[in-house]
Amino acid sequence: MVLGSVGRSLYVAVLLLLVVLGRVRSWSLQLAKPRSQPVSTDRVHQAESLIETLKEGKSYFHPQVRVVSVDGDECGIQFQSSSPPAELANNEDVIFVDRAEFVTPQKGIETPLGQALQVYLSQPRNTIYAFTEKLPHMYLALFLAQYKQGLWQSTDRSATMDYLETLPSLSALQHLPLFWDQTMLEELQCSVLKSAVRSRREEWKQEFVVIHNAIKTMGLPNQFRSLTLETWYWARSIVSSRAFTDLGNNNLPCLCPYVDMMNHVTNSQLQDSDNVVKCTWDIDGTGYHLRLPQLDDNHVYNSSSLRLEISYGCHSNAHFLMNYGFCIQDDQEQSLEELATLPVILPDSNHEEETESLWEADGLGNCHQIARNVTLGIGDVGPMESVLSLCRVASAHARELSGMKENFVRQGQRTLDADLIPQLGATVCRTPFSVDNEIRALQMLQIVTQAALGRYATTLDEDNAMLLDDHHNLPQTMRRSPWKMIQSLWNSLFSLAPESGRQEESLQRMAQWRNAVTLRREEKKILNHYFLLASMGLEFLQYCTNDEHFETYKGMLDASLHDPEPLVMA
Repeated sequence: MVLGSVGRSLYVAVLLLLVVLGRVRSWSLQLAKPRSQPVSTDRVHQAESLIETLKEGKSYFHPQVRVVSVDGDECGIQFQSSSPPAELANNEDVIFVDRAEFVTPQKGIETPLGQALQVYLSQPRNTIYAFTEKLPHMYLALFLAQYKQGLWQSTDRSATMDYLETLPSLSALQHLPLFWDQTMLEELQCSVLKSAVRSRREEWKQEFVVIHNAIKTMGLPNQFRSLTLETWYWARSIVSSRAFTDLGNNNLPCLCPYVDMMNHVTNSQLQDSDNVVKCTWDIDGTGYHLRLPQLDDNHVYNSSSLRLEISYGCHSNAHFLMNYGFCIQDDQEQSLEELATLPVILPDSNHEEETESLWEADGLGNCHQIARNVTLGIGDVGPMESVLSLCRVASAHARELSGMKENFVRQGQRTLDADLIPQLGATVCRTPFSVDNEIRALQMLQIVTQAALGRYATTLDEDNAMLLDDHHNLPQTMRRSPWKMIQSLWNSLFSLAPESGRQEESLQRMAQWRNAVTLRREEKKILNHYFLLASMGLEFLQYCTNDEHFETYKGMLDASLHDPEPLVMA
């Protein structure tokens, strides 16, 4: 924004005025009533109370296990010793939670609203809403939502009641993209996660509509109509971020009190830490078992207490961010799980009919008219073989197409003769066909990967710079024109919210932004990897003058497609 001399003078004058007012306001802030915030120590006390209640039953907790405050109203678990006792080296439980304490979908079914929903969905005209795979998660969330909304209360002290009190508040779930505002969602740029978030919002909203229809149709008391969409989003998010798969109960989801506060840790992160251990766990017919691993004698633990964490499994950052609200940055183990979507739409050719017939045989359809979104990962061979097959067919001349079709027919016949199931794939197109055709195919791959990278608003280098120095490379959505800065300062100075509340919100938004940048950067790394792969192949093929050289290229390409290490520009 360009300001004239008058504008600059006015701008400076207003800023000076705001500074003076800010000093006056800083005195008055001491008299302002602070906003009510969850106190982390309260969560610790609630978790400790939960432990005592669980101990009244069959659950077990090693005496050296402690609850600690982690962040905000979140808690964690520590083992108060750097050298666990000998009996734990034999894979003994450090924590055992009895199955009777699990929060299951059945608890939701047994509530008045759960019973009403069950009857409502059993009616023929409503069976369209009865999605079997979603219902257990819905009933589990329904149990939580009714408690959160105050639609049922228990007068008896129980582990379930104590457990519900330890669950994070709605404000503590703002790290989940489901709760991001539109400005922050745009920081995902063209990541498929952005559309996935919108789809999840719509899906859960439809569930909410079905629940309210059940309330009205089944004649439940009016207080059940007070259930809000915000509460439903909270309950569904608790289930998606905290539920375990109960192997002892038909793989249904369940909430396991206390142990669901443990965080995810990778092997790479363990190597860099002197106070974290990754526990093993399993669920059987008796309950949840948490065990300390065999500690590495060569690893030095410098802390007097060990933080106990678990693995959430091998997933992409998109999965972690969507369901748990975090991304893992610069982790070699995690990079193996990353995925990116490559929209493949190829130019029309003079042999469109023949091209499309091979594509159909390849199970990929017409890529002249409709972009085929192919999910790619580095080291994941199959998807890129499909893309290269598309490119080889699309760039083929008439004679090459004829040869491809003949080879495909012969390959199909060999498959049938061997009593094998014919593969949905033009097998000969998934390997290099000729030098000239391969050059054209790699050039086409360059075009589609470059186009995919061009859909993002920032480059890979820019994202790298932002993550290295987020204080000096603020996201565009956080930048303000001078007049917006004045307005922001004015609102800040005369807001009744305490400074700590504003700082908390600012840190929260910065964390959201860093996760968004991390996610889109990982996607760009994959697309950039295959652009560089095509470039390296083209450089080699320039000097490919005989069949021996071409066979060498085939071997190099196959090895590169299997290599999980991302390529970088030299």
